[in-house]
Amino acid sequence: GKDFDIYLGFVKKGKAFTRVCKNSGYWAPIEFSPDDKKLLVKQYISSNESYYHILDLNTNSLSQINSVDSAIAYGIAHWSKHGQGIYMVSDQYSEFKQLLYHDLKTKNNEILTKNIPWDIEEFELSPSGDTIALISNEDGIHKLYFLNTKTHSISQARLPQGIIYNIEYKPDGRKLAMVISTPKSPTDVYTLDLKHKTFTRWTYSEVAGLDTASFIQPQLIHYPTFDSIEGAPRLIPAFYFKPTGSKPPYPVLIMCHGGPAVQYVPGFSPITQFYLNELGIGVIAPNIRGSSGYGKEYMSLDNGYNRENSVRDIGALLDWILKQPELDASRVAIIGGSYGGYMVLAAMVHYP
Repeated sequence: GKDFDIYLGFVKKGKAFTRVCKNSGYWAPIEFSPDDKKLLVKQYISSNESYYHILDLNTNSLSQINSVDSAIAYGIAHWSKHGQGIYMVSDQYSEFKQLLYHDLKTKNNEILTKNIPWDIEEFELSPSGDTIALISNEDGIHKLYFLNTKTHSISQARLPQGIIYNIEYKPDGRKLAMVISTPKSPTDVYTLDLKHKTFTRWTYSEVAGLDTASFIQPQLIHYPTFDSIEGAPRLIPAFYFKPTGSKPPYPVLIMCHGGPAVQYVPGFSPITQFYLNELGIGVIAPNIRGSSGYGKEYMSLDNGYNRENSVRDIGALLDWILKQPELDASRVAIIGGSYGGYMVLAAMVHYP
């Protein structure tokens, strides 16, 4: 169906679920208020437009948070410790999604991550409400920060370079759990002791006997494309995996992500490492225009009649490959699924 309703159920056996929200479109329950009398609800329209509402569970009435005329893309949101406000991720004031605090009484917003000019992917409020753990996506690299909710000071935790998600505090607030995937390590669970600064791995996912120590970390590169920004060439971000067990010039495989409004980030991929270690192929994963993670404008650059400009970014990558002595421009392959499959077909048509 096209419409999503919200139902409320109870743990007690035999209690039927009751519909508490019926509207057209996509609606999702997010989080109960600390007193369990209200429910934070998200209305999703598109990747660049969504709304948050508060559902009063006594009256089933909805009230929109931060009602403005312009479209806003919201990320994750949580109630404050005592329910007086909402912490939420929003691109209302920036090209990127910032962490805001919305005071429910004054209706004012306060930007908490002005000094992090990148998307905030995820955050978690500590049990005491004094600290927020948050993950930023900085040019495709995830970083973990801690924000003091009173002073707004921010400190960074040093973690392995990779994908970080599903952060959650231990009930006593002393440790933070998370899931991490890196090019050298599969998806596993870790904890960070916040007092002693110790980092512990709790799970060891099966790697079928593979020597992950030989796996290769990518380099973050930026190559110039056909258009410019303020007189300088626009740079397209990409992750370049360079083989180490064979001699250059290396054949190249271009990996196109789907979406288009998603982003390639370097995580655990045995097939990528197979290309590198067994076949001696260099792998380049570009985040062409239209990708998420680089601001609202960048994500909109391939909209409508500008769609083919994203294909031209692949053409610019071919030009960059031609100028690299260690890469063999006569042996280039391209692969992708979903929207990435379209990019493969379009690139083969335009750059045979």
